[in-house]
Amino acid sequence: MNCVHSGRCVFERTAAGPVQQCDEHQVPTPPAPAPPPMVPVKNAFVPTGLCVTCDHVATCTLRSPDRIVLHCEHYE
Repeated sequence: MNCVHSGRCVFERTAAGPVQQCDEHQVPTPPAPAPPPMVPVKNAFVPTGLCVTCDHVATCTLRSPDRIVLHCEHYE
């Protein structure tokens, strides 16, 4: 009943009873879920000073909108 070939299958048409086993049995595959829509993220913080080119700008705890970092031991 759940085979994609149901209705046009030779084994189904010639069988006297229900088909219990078939090497060509296939079930329909569900479509892949659509990816979530891309929502633009507004970044309220614009880095200044050393933070502009630092590799740790996204995770640094020294950065803040009211501070300009001119010296940092963790700058990379």
